[in-house]
Amino acid sequence: MNFLNIIFFIFLVGIFLFFSEFLKLKFSGINKEFLRKIPHIFIGIIFAVLPYFLNKEEIIFLAFMLTLGVILNKFVKVFSAIFDIERFSVGVFLTPISLGISAWYFLPQYPMAFSVGFLVLAFSDSFASMVGKLFQSKKIISNISEKTYLGSFSCFIITFGIFFAGSLLKGDIFFVKVFLFSFMITVVEFFIIFGFDNIAIPFVSAYLFTLI
Repeated sequence: MNFLNIIFFIFLVGIFLFFSEFLKLKFSGINKEFLRKIPHIFIGIIFAVLPYFLNKEEIIFLAFMLTLGVILNKFVKVFSAIFDIERFSVGVFLTPISLGISAWYFLPQYPMAFSVGFLVLAFSDSFASMVGKLFQSKKIISNISEKTYLGSFSCFIITFGIFFAGSLLKGDIFFVKVFLFSFMITVVEFFIIFGFDNIAIPFVSAYLFTLI
């Protein structure tokens, strides 16, 4: 097991967490949801490239260490921005767990599907939330969900782009499947709440991509 590579990626994750803390201190008026999504996006990208630098066992170990780090941080509060949220969510705890689950199930057979899963989590999920907050479009189900029409549409468009690009790289372009799977992921993003989408979205996205 290459511990130096694992330490490097832990350090890389830490950099973006420190960056969010810097933004919180520097720009006190910044929207809390946006502040949380910045490390969410970059850490999702980091997770997406892991299969090309670490093997399955190393990624699972990394996921375990990150999970311990998140739990410890809940008490020592070194990184407070990722916990500064106005709604109930366990997403910050489930993200590293999601990394371990996806690595266990998809690697080493489906590295591209694994990457697609976390790119969808990084961009589609994040922009669905940010666009919905920024433009304050109409909620799909008032008083039940915070999800908006514009946010869900953003999720669909970005997911479609990621799946289409992945299909091009894979050499198998099935437009109908890409469209259908993107819609299915958008539905998952809408219905799964309280942060459990941090497990559901990368796993479902990766699984569907294996079917293309």
